[in-house]
Amino acid sequence: MSKRLGSAVVRNRIKRLLREAYRLQANAVTTDVDLVFIAREPLTELIETGGLEAVQEKMSEILRKASLVLPKGEQQKTS
Repeated sequence: MSKRLGSAVVRNRIKRLLREAYRLQANAVTTDVDLVFIAREPLTELIETGGLEAVQEKMSEILRKASLVLPKGEQQKTS
């Protein structure tokens, strides 16, 4: 993650929020895929204004656009 995003504290917070946003919707994502999310500067603004909910919403949008979201009936159960 680039230092342009902020200090180490800010970059670690971004990583934690991205992981948590994915964890909350991991059961709806198709299996057998590797995902790489690249944090850009607008993400810091999104986090400041909307927090975890905004990051989760944006991640859902990205996954839908990439056709990686399972239909409602096929979602995996979390263990």
